Amino acid sequence: METAASAANVQRLDEFRHPSSCCPSVCRRYCGAHVGGSRAERRPVFLEVSHEVGMVEACMDMLPGIIIVLGAPNHDQGRLSSLARERCDQAIALAQTHPGYKILLTGGYGEHFNRTSNPHAWYTRNYLLARQIPAHVLLGWVESSNTIEDAELSWPVVEQSGVTQVIVVTSDFHVKRAEYLFRQTFPAHIHLSFSGSQTHLPPEELARLSQHEHEALSRIIATRRRDRSGAD
Repeated sequence: METAASAANVQRLDEFRHPSSCCPSVCRRYCGAHVGGSRAERRPVFLEVSHEVGMVEACMDMLPGIIIVLGAPNHDQGRLSSLARERCDQAIALAQTHPGYKILLTGGYGEHFNRTSNPHAWYTRNYLLARQIPAHVLLGWVESSNTIEDAELSWPVVEQSGVTQVIVVTSDFHVKRAEYLFRQTFPAHIHLSFSGSQTHLPPEELARLSQHEHEALSRIIATRRRDRSGAD
């Protein structure tokens, strides 16, 4: 059975090496590159690589934009939760209306969302492939474990791609926190938009998740304000 570790067409960004036939513009951006920062050093970035020429699929200089799909829980057998499937379905719809955009997946490992031997993004990748998303549309994934790392680890990939148009896909109840964190992480010249998938859960469970998001965002804002005031 193919796993994330054995897939022939997935390669770590910091291990990427080019053949003699590699596109020069791709080489400039990717070959020998690494993602900086302490979090990123612990969380590798994987890129989809063409079987034919061993290079990142498509010239990044021609890439119009990136769709970032935030991770959600999967079961211990790797089956995606309804939240994860809804986000993937939203990304599929966006890919159909944004030709040329690549999809970047997020999600590694964590007790609260993925306890399997493969990163969460491996399962969302397979879900998208099974629903006729071509492999060349998938840019790769970052092994993040929370929304903060989603933003921090996605930014180096976006930066090296050269794009300025980014759509972040998450659940409707999670949009506000995701937007705050991504706008805090990404520079102002990146045009960020946010697309919330409709959540189909019992009302009481959705209310609980919405309350959790409200409290989490309030804590993040309060902490960052204290940090800024302490620095002053």
